[in-house]
Amino acid sequence: MEEETINGISVGEMGVNMLFCAYFGVPTVLVCGDLAAAEEAEALVPNMETAAVKEGLKRGPATGLTGAENSRHNGAATHLHPTKARELIRERARRGIERAAEIEPFWLEPPYERTLVMRKTEDEPQKVGRSRADDLLELLTRTPYEWD
Repeated sequence: MEEETINGISVGEMGVNMLFCAYFGVPTVLVCGDLAAAEEAEALVPNMETAAVKEGLKRGPATGLTGAENSRHNGAATHLHPTKARELIRERARRGIERAAEIEPFWLEPPYERTLVMRKTEDEPQKVGRSRADDLLELLTRTPYEWD
């Protein structure tokens, strides 16, 4: 998949999971991963805690690449030493729990429109699918896509 949006907001897998949690009243207070994941999370919930424990050597989107090209796009990263990474995660987790009451869940208001842009392959052109629902759980779990 190249891109996923809900109501025009780029969400990706992380944003979908954050919305799913918010549906049940659970805020996402911490995201751990690479720098790009931390930046994506902070764009959705600016005051959440993040722990970036690695950074890809190639920066930037893989827009327009095939699946095989995307696999090679960012295959290497610099990592924090495991001891430093664990310390950072532990500290950010502690802060996230302490600050949980002030970190709002990521939420979008209905009605919902979800758009998936599927990567082109060597055999298939890029495809775009859309689904609509008034309930977020319905959108995320049961609504079929209409493909362009």
